[in-house]
Amino acid sequence: MELNHVHHIGVLSDGDGPILSDMAGIYTLGTQPGTLIRQNSFHDIAGLRYGGWGIYFDEGSTYILAEENIVYRTTHGGFHQHYGKENVVRNNIFCHARDFQIQRSRREEHTSFSFEKNIIYWNSGKLLEGRFDDFHFLFDHNLYWQAHRQPIRFDTLSLAAWQNHGMDRHSLIADPLFLDPDHDDFRLQPGSPAFQLGFEPIPIHKVFQPWSEVQEQPNEPAPRPRSLYQQDLMEFFSSRDTITVADIHRLTDEAANAGVTTLVLSAQLGQNVAWPSRTADVFTYGDVALRRSKTDSMHKKCSDNLHRLLQAQQDPIELFLRRARLRGLEGVISLRMNDRLEIDRTNSPLLSAFWQQHPAYRLTGEGGASTYALNFAVDQVRDYYLSLLREACERYPLDGIELDFTRQPLFSSKQEKSSVIMNLFLEQVRATMREIGDRRKRPILVSARIPSTLPGCAAAGLAVADWCRFGWVDFLTVAPFQATETEIPVWEFKAVCDRTPVYTALGGTLGKRPMAEETIRAAAATLFDNGAEGMYLSSTAAISLDVFKGISSMEALANQSKLYAWGPGETTVNGSGSTALLPITLSAGQPRAITLHAPEARAPKSVFLWLEAREELDPDKIYVELNDQSLELVASDRLTWPFASEVKRPFHRAERVLCFSVSPSWLQSMNQLLVVADTPVTLDYVYLGIIH
Repeated sequence: MELNHVHHIGVLSDGDGPILSDMAGIYTLGTQPGTLIRQNSFHDIAGLRYGGWGIYFDEGSTYILAEENIVYRTTHGGFHQHYGKENVVRNNIFCHARDFQIQRSRREEHTSFSFEKNIIYWNSGKLLEGRFDDFHFLFDHNLYWQAHRQPIRFDTLSLAAWQNHGMDRHSLIADPLFLDPDHDDFRLQPGSPAFQLGFEPIPIHKVFQPWSEVQEQPNEPAPRPRSLYQQDLMEFFSSRDTITVADIHRLTDEAANAGVTTLVLSAQLGQNVAWPSRTADVFTYGDVALRRSKTDSMHKKCSDNLHRLLQAQQDPIELFLRRARLRGLEGVISLRMNDRLEIDRTNSPLLSAFWQQHPAYRLTGEGGASTYALNFAVDQVRDYYLSLLREACERYPLDGIELDFTRQPLFSSKQEKSSVIMNLFLEQVRATMREIGDRRKRPILVSARIPSTLPGCAAAGLAVADWCRFGWVDFLTVAPFQATETEIPVWEFKAVCDRTPVYTALGGTLGKRPMAEETIRAAAATLFDNGAEGMYLSSTAAISLDVFKGISSMEALANQSKLYAWGPGETTVNGSGSTALLPITLSAGQPRAITLHAPEARAPKSVFLWLEAREELDPDKIYVELNDQSLELVASDRLTWPFASEVKRPFHRAERVLCFSVSPSWLQSMNQLLVVADTPVTLDYVYLGIIH
């Protein structure tokens, strides 16, 4: 329901009335998954004794989304929910309600609705009316303003007390800076505080355009850039002794508040799954014939938590996905297209009955990490994975699926035409998703997580250019296995993938060392400059979700300090190879050049270069240039660590490190480092510190 102009309900335009009660600009009832109320103008709605609302969710209204609407001049509130479940009220403007602005009439055991990124502007009446004392609802990232600057109470509470209950922790009380609210012009001035809360301008002008012009415009808004976070459910279920629904909500909320747009649930625990499946076994730990180890302890904790939730009729995947929807996140289920962890343990809980009962379906004699992985040239293997995907899509309210091809480098025998086989599989996946999406009247996105080079993909039989050309995937994530590589050739993927978005994954380490937040920023800047359209981070990287706040785009990174790092490549199992520049060995007196990619949109305040070698470095026996400029050595007793104190220095042995000062004016996007040593030296790491 969109692009409607609904006005003067219960009251005539000449001011006569009201004479009736219980009405609204839009009235709903019942369970309505997929219902969207968008880009409408509701105003001048009046009830006699009660019930002049703008948007009214009545009698069990459930799973409805109301966004980008403008509601003003109502007698009893811009928004009212009588009772219902998990509705979403997002990015609307509610102005000038007479008696109160928002109403909730019934306490409920579940989450009634989420109310986020809305602007509420009023000059009379209360902010909230009804039942707001059970806190089974969600308010955040809203902008509130009482035009007469009267004190604002949230039900009976101050803002601070309201926030202590988890509500509106990121919201503001401030003038939204409408152009002329007294004359119904609710466009925002450029400096509006609403923009820092994530509010997006409402194209309400479309309501008043001729229908012929509206039809020429795209039906759907342009896709927003993605920031993707993958939650590994094995890690989640084993993170504490007792996992609760509140833990699921808290993690999802943390992701939303950090700026994540897409929550990816890695729903396989080894080869088994985290839901009651008809196709595969639900992950279950058993004591029989298992050696006692740290891994077993983790598996038991994971199994106990998963089964405790399922037995309580609390499906954790559904809880994650429904909370994600409430918070405006895409919800994606990821399945590993091969997993051979613990294949040497006969009774490991990670092994599926399908794998154990069908040795003829496995790859043999391939060598390396693919040995005994499932062979996709076998029809039954492809059918098995298609059944898992179908089951997940029919069971859950997801937005998309991810096919994770990064675990193993080969999916069929080297003697078979792997790309033909995998193309057939992708075509079948797309057809299955289209069928289910058409049935539920909402498309299902298909994405793939793939090795980080085109040769690596080709070696695995993954013809990603075909996938994009035939429309079998909606987006791709190029991903080294667990580590971060900053020089992923994203432009090569984009050259063959046309308009298909390509994202890049950040791992937990770079050059075999943990990454500080400044290093993550630098890696993200490099990958954006290489053509990435967004970042993908996995929970297994053990990096704080808050890092997403600063790496959503090159613009977000522009004024942030960074620590660019180059180090040894890490062992890969996904066939992508390594793009690492280091280590390099310097022969005595022989200059060596290294290209350092450090794309900075704005000139920094200061720049430092660190070299770290395997041997002790003599500052009198090494010469360094950057972009043809000789660098001045900074004595260790004169250097103050230029980053925040919580950023740990990455160096292990100070005597193996030299620091040089760099003039910010010398810095380029692609920098040529020249190093000459009088004695043989092996450089393992180079760091470039950018201070803004």
